[in-house]
Formats: sequence, structure tokens, C-alpha cells
Amino acid sequence: MTQKISNNIKKGVSGFRGIYPDPLSPEFVLKLSMAIGTFFKGKPIVLGTDTRLSRDVLASTVIAGLTSCGCDVHYLGVVPTPTVEVNVLKYKAGAGIIISASHNPAEWNALKIVGSDGCFLTQDKINKIISIFETGRFMFKPFDRTGRKFYKKDGVKNHIENIIQNKFSKRFINISQIKKRSFSICIDAVNGAGYKAIPEFLTEIGIKKIKVLNDDPNKKFAHIPEPTKQNLKSTLKYLHGKKFDLCFVVDPDADRLAIISDKGEYISEEFTQALAAFSYLEYKRGPIVTNLSSSMLMDYVAEEYRVPIYRSKVGEANVVEMMKAKRAVIGGEGNGGVIWPDAHYGRDSLAGMFLILDLLSRKKIKLSELIKNFPEYIIMKAKKYSETGYVDIGKIKKEFPDCGIDETDGIKLLLKNAWVHIRASATEPVVRVIAESTTQKQVKDLINKVLTLI
Repeated sequence: MTQKISNNIKKGVSGFRGIYPDPLSPEFVLKLSMAIGTFFKGKPIVLGTDTRLSRDVLASTVIAGLTSCGCDVHYLGVVPTPTVEVNVLKYKAGAGIIISASHNPAEWNALKIVGSDGCFLTQDKINKIISIFETGRFMFKPFDRTGRKFYKKDGVKNHIENIIQNKFSKRFINISQIKKRSFSICIDAVNGAGYKAIPEFLTEIGIKKIKVLNDDPNKKFAHIPEPTKQNLKSTLKYLHGKKFDLCFVVDPDADRLAIISDKGEYISEEFTQALAAFSYLEYKRGPIVTNLSSSMLMDYVAEEYRVPIYRSKVGEANVVEMMKAKRAVIGGEGNGGVIWPDAHYGRDSLAGMFLILDLLSRKKIKLSELIKNFPEYIIMKAKKYSETGYVDIGKIKKEFPDCGIDETDGIKLLLKNAWVHIRASATEPVVRVIAESTTQKQVKDLINKVLTLI
């Protein structure tokens, strides 16, 4: 008997996500876990969660489904998404699962899946898991061959070592110089999975002055979890008048990084990957990759270092796929995601922090001064609710007859010193509209015009 996955489950390279307990019910998650265990043929799987209150019931359910198909489960508990990715490599596991809906609101949860390379699965592999789920052909093991659950306590330690002990870090990055700078750093962990890992990492690289906000994993998210300016009013209010060199803000699974400067000013998430790339390329030059919705700041960085830049479809798996194809030395996404291949192929807030702190320490400059050297671009992000995600591309083309067009992922309109990207979200039932220009008026006009067309 076949069973279709609900249309209310968002399924793709970002995993399987929905609202708990409907449609993301324990029954659905159990069957999905059995499909995943079957797809990976009973190989060991690393498992971690963020701090959503549904984490325990879903972790237990996932473990039951995987072990029934013969998979040993290396359970890390509450850890950042990149921690799971790194430990897949550490334990030479067949795959990894992160129970986290990332930036989505607290009622959402998800199973995000990475392969043996620590990278998110391609759509083709996701489709094969869906096929196993729908046909119900699960590979159950007899009583004496079921998998076992093993608690692993060194997940974060392994992740930190991956950041500071890789070949690039050991050759180029001077940790003693970072320590000597004596940074004073605030962290907003939003009561998410970075609450412990981030201060441990900063302590390991010699940061002594650390203040952690929202560090209780058993409380609800302290604010709307996506680390955008409009969601950080309470954080910005706390920082007003206080003397910190930086405030690092992460989402619930700590793969995205936003920054508040020494002036207490929110720095666009778009700056995160640009600053990390700027830091890296001073040591070692090579191609960089970002997605179609990311800022022209990355073009500026590429021009400064005279390296090629490539743009992929939105989504970490798509960025990573292009990075490998183009042999990119660094890349990421404009939502605060830094992907640093010398460490691992995944968005990693710790990697972003490390490269940015190294940049500031060797330049001996405050962040508020450093970003003055970058061009001023204004980026706006809007979204419109849509169950289907349908966009009438023909209608949009008709309204923008003189624009350059890129239909790689939805539709991107290319204007002089400006652009607007329209696409269906893979993680929420919305159509996203992102525009960027050198003027506030043009950005607003582009956003408003597109919203009336979709």
C-alpha cells in the first residue's frame, strides 16, 4: 500500500520540514526514518538536535526508525547543525540527521539529512528516500541485527578542532594574535543549539570577555529565530550603551551568523560571508561561490582580489555542489552562511566567527571602521504567503521588458546596479522577493511592484 507525503511537508535539499505535530507527526517521522535507514542500507548515522521543545519526542522516534533498519546511531544531543556535519566525517558515518527547522518559528521542526561527505543530499537522493517512504519497502533487521544507540559527548570538541586545527588554520591563522586583541564579545544564542558550543569555541581561541544572552536550551526561543534586524529589537536594546567589540547572533541551529558592530549597529547578514571571504582571500586566492539571492558585496570582494565569482541556486546543497565543481576556496549564502571547505562543506557560524575575528585582529581595526571600506548596497527581503509557490514568470517578464533575465532559480531580473529575485521558498509556504540597489527608493519600488504581480 502506497502512502503519499503530505503537501504541507516542505521536502527538498533542506530536508523534510513542517509544523509539529501536524503534519510533522511522530508517525510520519517514524516512517521517514525507516526510509532513511533503508536508503543508507543500515550504515551508522550521526544524530543531533536543536533546542525546539519537540526535540526529544522526535529524536526518540528517529532513533527507533533508524535502529529498526540496522543503523547504529551516534547521538550527540543538542548541538549546532555544523557539529553534526563534522562528526559524520569524524566517525566515518554513512549519514547524519539534524532535527531542526533552522530559522523557522518554534512550532516547526524538520529532519535535515547529510550524506557521508557531511553535505546535504541532492534532490535526486531526496527523491529516492521519498520513493522508499511511499512504497513502504523498509529494510527491517531481525532482533539480533538491529542498530544500537551510542551517546557521544565530544561532538562540539570535534567541531572546534575541525575549525582551528585544519591545515589552513594551522598554516595561516595566528590564534595568539586574536587572543592578544582581547575582544569583548556578546553572543545572542536565541536559546538555541549554539548556547554552549559558541562560548566554548571562543574560549578555546583565547577570548576571555564573553557575555551570552538567551542561553537556556529549555526555554522557548527568546525572539523570532531568524537573525534579521527586525527580529533583534530586544538584543539591540540590551547592547545600547554597552561596550562590546562585537555581538554574534545565530539562528536556532547555529549555522547562520549575523553581526552587531562595536557601535551597537546591526550589520546586514549579507556582510557575514563577504567579510569571511575578504579575510580568507588575503591568504589564498581562488574562485568563490554564492547564491543568486546574495548581495553584490560578494562581487565587490571578487573584484578586489581579482578572482572569479559564480552564483548557484539558493540552498546550501546547491552552493556546495557548485563550489566543488568550480573548486571554490570559500563561499556561502547571504543569509549569514559561511562555507569554508578547508574545514568542511557546510554553513558554519563558528567558521565565520573565526575568519572575521582573524581579519579584525590582523588589521587592528574595529568592525564599524572596516565596513566603511565596502560599497553601500541596500537590500530588502519580502515574502508573500503561497501554498503552491507558483510565480507567473511570463507576467513578470512582460512588466520588466528591458531587464536581463536569469531563470536558473525562479526568476532574477538584472538592472543597472540593481536586481530583484523572485522564487518559491523551499523551507516555508511563501514566495520570496529579494531586491538590491544603491538607492533606497529603487529597492522599495522593485519590491512593491513585484509584490503586486505575484
